[in-house]
Amino acid sequence: MLFLATAHDVLTARGPMSAQGIIAVMPTGWVEATRRYGTADANLPVRPGELSYKLRERIARFERERYPGEALPLSELADGRFEATGPWPGRGSERPDEAA
Repeated sequence: MLFLATAHDVLTARGPMSAQGIIAVMPTGWVEATRRYGTADANLPVRPGELSYKLRERIARFERERYPGEALPLSELADGRFEATGPWPGRGSERPDEAA
């Protein structure tokens, strides 16, 4: 979850981006650290398709769990880019060793 929250931080700072763009500007070590957390191929870091999938899953979860009138923290634009649209829930409650 911390990886997605960090991707949200990137979107907040830089505006809408594709999954490939997000990966390209993630802080040093984040993409490689995903090897430890069950990516499709344990020898490769997270790839754009995987990040897109995870972001879409998270958006769907936010939509299911939000209160009426509550803004979603993340959305996908019609062109496939992702955008931070509100604060990330629970931000700051993660442990530093969490990365997926």
